[in-house]
Amino acid sequence: MHPNFLGDFYEHSSLTFRPFLAADFLILITDSEVQGHLVGHEVYRATQYKVLPIAPHLTTTQLLNHPIEKRLLALVHSHLYSATLHYSYTCDMTRRMQAQWVDQEMDASKAPWEAADTRFFWNYHVSTKLIHSGLDVRTLSHSLA
Repeated sequence: MHPNFLGDFYEHSSLTFRPFLAADFLILITDSEVQGHLVGHEVYRATQYKVLPIAPHLTTTQLLNHPIEKRLLALVHSHLYSATLHYSYTCDMTRRMQAQWVDQEMDASKAPWEAADTRFFWNYHVSTKLIHSGLDVRTLSHSLA
């Protein structure tokens, strides 16, 4: 198990933001299982998620009673549980090994999301809010692993 950052409730902690109509939602991977190894790095498959509203001006009840938000939330849940998401805390699975080898010196000073191929970065476009939030996301990423 990985150290958690929101108390004992969350065992795993990969996350992304997802904007809805009335509010943003935080999507957390709360459970996963090891699927194998890639060049000595563990590869996980996400198995459980939590979708948490971030809406200081609205209550959770208001959000869940909003018909469009309710439909969007159902679509997100459907997608999360029908898709297979593999990830690694220590290995860049977004680029070919050859590209990583060639760029290793240049990438050494970059954060993982700066070196990743955004075509294969899970929800990169919605994660940019977290990346550009001003948080030291390198420290956050390290504490999540």
